[in-house]
Amino acid sequence: MNETRCRRSHRIRVETARNRVLAALTERHDLQSPRVGIILGTGMSLLIHRFRDAVEIPYSEIPNFVQPTVAGHRGSLVLGFLGQVPIVAMNGRFHFYEGYSEDEICFPVDVMASLGIKRLIIGNASGGVNPKFASGEVMVIEDQIDLLFRPREYWNPRWIGTDHGPFKTPVYDRKMIEFAVQIGQFEKLVLHQGVYAALAGPNYETRSEYRFLRKIGADTVGMSTIPESLRARKLQIPVCGLSTITNVAQPDSPQTTDHQAVMDAVKRAEKTLTVLVSRLVEYTPHNESEQLS
Repeated sequence: MNETRCRRSHRIRVETARNRVLAALTERHDLQSPRVGIILGTGMSLLIHRFRDAVEIPYSEIPNFVQPTVAGHRGSLVLGFLGQVPIVAMNGRFHFYEGYSEDEICFPVDVMASLGIKRLIIGNASGGVNPKFASGEVMVIEDQIDLLFRPREYWNPRWIGTDHGPFKTPVYDRKMIEFAVQIGQFEKLVLHQGVYAALAGPNYETRSEYRFLRKIGADTVGMSTIPESLRARKLQIPVCGLSTITNVAQPDSPQTTDHQAVMDAVKRAEKTLTVLVSRLVEYTPHNESEQLS
């Protein structure tokens, strides 16, 4: 399939999924087109309870969406309001280790973009590489290290192009980072800033990998986020990333980590995540310098 046909096919697939979501909006006259997109990471579905007038559409009912297979990822698109802001949220995401391709992982971002979102908030659960971090704390992502090592077909001119896509500009929006930090200070939250690294998984990192990651500048490590953040930046959508620290690596005295420990850590971070996301959706470029109240 040549590039033109590939682009056309992808556009049709996005429009088909978009129309299914728009049908749900049409059925509910109290809903509006979303202004902010949210990708809820592992265990973050608790935030759904904060949404007002929510409509939940299972991925199985949206054309061309795949299904998450990981515990804690429900598999639905949620439309509603967070405060007064119309939002669309992914309640469950996809990973390379589930066998999905880059396009399958990022397809929901394309659909959210087609719905008109102006900003994207991406959450994840990550292992702490920085020894100053503690389990249950949250880090605002300043930058990322991409160690996902995609197959050759990823390098498709449809997304990269001759300008190398988003790589020559910051992936994470500086103004949104500053706004998140301001929220943390105002609300007296324990909030870090740092660098997120992504490996393909599904296994957790070894002691040697943790040592390596620390040496190259990573503060946390996970298995997601980078594909979606790069796709959003390619679509010129500002991105803010939030990592929940699930455990802190001690390479010289390793401790066992499992999925339940990850879920427990996210539960401890619920208050911080709720406050941050609830205020971040209110961010707009014209109020970037206003004082919180």
